[in-house]
Amino acid sequence: MEVTGALSEDFFAVFDKVHGANPLSLAEDPKEIKFLFSDRNHFFDDGKAWLSTDRDSRLAAFFKPEIKIAGRTVTFWGYWETTGDPATNRELFQQCSEWAADLGAETLWGPVNFSTFGNYRLKINSFDSQPFYSEPWNPSYYPGLMEELNFKPMAEYVSYIFDDGARARDWADKMDLKSLARTNGEFHFVPLTPEFWRNHVDGLWCATNEMFAENLAFAPIDFRTFENVFGPSLLAKMCPETSLVMLHQSGGVAGYCINFPDYSPLLRKAAQNSGLYSSEISFQSHGGLLKDPALLVKTAGVVTKYRKQGFPFLQMILEVLNRAGSYKKFNVCLMREGNFPSLLMKNIAPKVHRYALYSKDIRPL
Repeated sequence: MEVTGALSEDFFAVFDKVHGANPLSLAEDPKEIKFLFSDRNHFFDDGKAWLSTDRDSRLAAFFKPEIKIAGRTVTFWGYWETTGDPATNRELFQQCSEWAADLGAETLWGPVNFSTFGNYRLKINSFDSQPFYSEPWNPSYYPGLMEELNFKPMAEYVSYIFDDGARARDWADKMDLKSLARTNGEFHFVPLTPEFWRNHVDGLWCATNEMFAENLAFAPIDFRTFENVFGPSLLAKMCPETSLVMLHQSGGVAGYCINFPDYSPLLRKAAQNSGLYSSEISFQSHGGLLKDPALLVKTAGVVTKYRKQGFPFLQMILEVLNRAGSYKKFNVCLMREGNFPSLLMKNIAPKVHRYALYSKDIRPL
């Protein structure tokens, strides 16, 4: 059915049925999800959503006519949870395909929860590792079920896990950016604080749209959505020691890096009905509850005209490591495999978590 409004309890019960017995599972946040499916979410200004839920599986889909990949109109599917019955999932995805085709979509891509500005990707390895905060996480049988449903992995992503941060620091110490005359003195860094955000929100919004314009299926973010997503709640969760903005000598925003301590231990407790949900977390109130957390280097980018063979991005990552003196572990999170950031650390990361986006045509080429 098409949805805008209240979600049934059955929707959340499926998640509990799939994940409730797994001690690694992180709680999903009912408050946050209910907001996203409500008419307060600006996605619904011109977007449509579909949802189907039964006792053992659930699936949602999201359509905006301007979203295209390789020239083809796309419907995203997401919030997929299932105990694994193939027949049930074939029926769910068939219903989804019919709804999407009626709207003019030619292909399905997912999992994507509303848009690639939100949560997306399916985890495809390291199922016995504890998921970090905001990491896609799913049972190990999901990738095989995707193949059984005739979906193909079309884009892959990686997170590099440094359980011993000394390895990353040693790498940073060997980098000598002073010899890179083209970047020396051109940029400087300031903390990404709530005050900076309030005073420079227009510049950060413009920079965000430019930085991520080349991402798969990216659509420009309207200002109201940017204020909602990249607003006080997100700022409150950031690590204030390491989240920073890179400013060009002209004064413009050249890039930024948003980092978090790994809040996952608190969310695992929430999964056991004894902790917090993501929307309730803040660094000030809860950072001190974490014992030796990893620093999650989460969202980083440089606007196109300042990229210069990756040197400014490299400067920014090294600056983050220089400011991360209180952290002994680092996760560099959720990068498209093969892009510059992923290649930068490919040969020094001791552990790699992998993810994929899956696609299936619903109309022939």
